[in-house]
Amino acid sequence: MAAGIAHELNTPLTYIMGNLELLEAQELAPVPREMLNSILRGAERIKGLAQSLLAFSRPSQEEMITVSANELIERSLELCHYQILKGGVVLQKRLEPTLPRILGVPNQLEMALINLTVNAIHSMEGTGGRLTVSSTARGGNVEIAISDQGAGIAPDLQPTIFEPFVTTKPQGKGTGLGLSNVLMVVERHHGKIDFTTAPGAGTTFRITLPAAAGLQHHHQ
Repeated sequence: MAAGIAHELNTPLTYIMGNLELLEAQELAPVPREMLNSILRGAERIKGLAQSLLAFSRPSQEEMITVSANELIERSLELCHYQILKGGVVLQKRLEPTLPRILGVPNQLEMALINLTVNAIHSMEGTGGRLTVSSTARGGNVEIAISDQGAGIAPDLQPTIFEPFVTTKPQGKGTGLGLSNVLMVVERHHGKIDFTTAPGAGTTFRITLPAAAGLQHHHQ
């Protein structure tokens, strides 16, 4: 489905980009020029999303490659851009610039990060809370943390949160497969995931993944 949508988007995008290029060559007054630039930025964004959707929908090559955690985070947040806007949450990024690279299957890791991000946004629906996404290097590992300021996870749900079909969302919203999938992806990457939560103070999920250097021998 994602691949179908991406291909469908590409056709009208080709006309739009083509016409924009022709318009760009015209002599334009400052105001229309400004509007044209803004349309161009929007079209570029749609083009980027279509490409991300395509990459996302390809059967995931199981082969692990070395990737930058920050790039994975940026791409995941880009794909959640609409949900962030719609949820009215404030996004704060604290990404450490000099992280070691990690070994992974990019679209699987992105899927895990998107899952956690969307859950965080849902927990703050309409409250204008802050979504904080950070990356840190910690003793041969890379830690990615996603924090919300939602209501927290009820104590009785905490022990089972990573089991399939457990959901904190109202009936009919969410399959409850999100976190069990996230756990599966993290374990496949020799990592671990944990969370801290407090009623009314929000929840933080932390994914810890080994830096690529220490992992190479697993995959020789």
